[in-house]
Amino acid sequence: MKKTLNFFKSKLGNSPFLKNTLIVTFGTGIAQIFPMLSYPFLARIFSPSEFGLLAIITSLVPIMAVISSGAYEGGILLSKSKRASINLSAYILIRSFFILCIFSLFIILFSKNIADILNEPLLEKWIFSVPIISLGVVIFNISNEWNVKYKYFTSLSLNKALYTVTNVVFKLFIGFFSIIKFGGLILGDLFGKIFMILYCFFKLKSLDGSFFNAVNLKDVRQSPKLVYDFPRFVMPDQIISNLGGSIHIFFISSYFGSAQVGLVSIVSSLLYVPITIFSSAIKDVFRQRAVEDFESSKNCRPLYLKLLIPITLIAIIGFGFLYFVLPSFFRILFGPEWEDAGRYGQILIPLFCFSFISMSLKDIFVVVKKMHIALIWQIFYIVILLFSLVAGTMYFSDLDITLYLMTFSGCIAHSLYMILSFYYAKN
Repeated sequence: MKKTLNFFKSKLGNSPFLKNTLIVTFGTGIAQIFPMLSYPFLARIFSPSEFGLLAIITSLVPIMAVISSGAYEGGILLSKSKRASINLSAYILIRSFFILCIFSLFIILFSKNIADILNEPLLEKWIFSVPIISLGVVIFNISNEWNVKYKYFTSLSLNKALYTVTNVVFKLFIGFFSIIKFGGLILGDLFGKIFMILYCFFKLKSLDGSFFNAVNLKDVRQSPKLVYDFPRFVMPDQIISNLGGSIHIFFISSYFGSAQVGLVSIVSSLLYVPITIFSSAIKDVFRQRAVEDFESSKNCRPLYLKLLIPITLIAIIGFGFLYFVLPSFFRILFGPEWEDAGRYGQILIPLFCFSFISMSLKDIFVVVKKMHIALIWQIFYIVILLFSLVAGTMYFSDLDITLYLMTFSGCIAHSLYMILSFYYAKN
């Protein structure tokens, strides 16, 4: 054990990078461990079908959030001053609010059609929550990008912790007191996002409130021109990325029902825990350091290689352990009706392992301003993923085969992503 710790220490060193990574990891760790601890309670309060309904809602949210924001929040990292950052943030909020209002009208008109397509009648009643939750996601993302840009890593850590802790608290409160018969998970998510909208606003005001006065209409209108590549390349990249992470939910719901969606979604949420805790934390600090390295030497490949080996070892050891414990974990802690979730998780583990490694260092293309390469990769990924889902659902009509095909295509895609990231890390 001591040799292992010394190995990681020699690779990462006693550096600000490591310190900031640990700070962000602490916040994301709380953000993911807390919900994970709550799942056995939530699973005994709410049925797999209700988890399936929540999965459909939360699969629609990131797509709508990216379209409404235009992915402009990523441009905050490249802003030259806080004045530029605050005007860009104001533009994102105005744009998002306007587009989400249009989405809301569309939802009102076509809610029944959407519910019929996804084979979930109750979706018609709850789909109204999608635009509100999406606005919460946009504001949360703006706050996170601001914290990364100006190295407020403690604030970033707290953001990530509160984001899911408040969400879970509201869900448990609604579930324990049986406030509503069905839809408690969605209502808890909605209340959690409303809380984060208020928190992020007042936190940003306390950190850099003096710059709120720098917002003016002329600068707001000019701000998107300074980061015009984001809606051209990053927005479609993120839309396809979100589809890649959620399109299986739509296929499984349509062909196998919301209960199976619930089983797949809850095990996916658990497998995302290590990705979110470690991979996302490393990514947030890595891209800030990578920007500095690339601006000074046009080369962040040494940083990439420095992190790749320990990240790969963590992935193999961590997901290897999960493979053996998942079935027993679900049977004992969640109950017999959730046992199949553990088996589904074993099928999906290689996909999450490859995703953990590649997504830890995923922002290379933003740093080196090669966003179109990431977009081309996303198109490739979504195409082979669609082929696997169509084959599994329409041809084989078997959920296990669908998940195996999905895992195989995902591993190929993430391997290619790592090769491309390494290649473009040096100008």
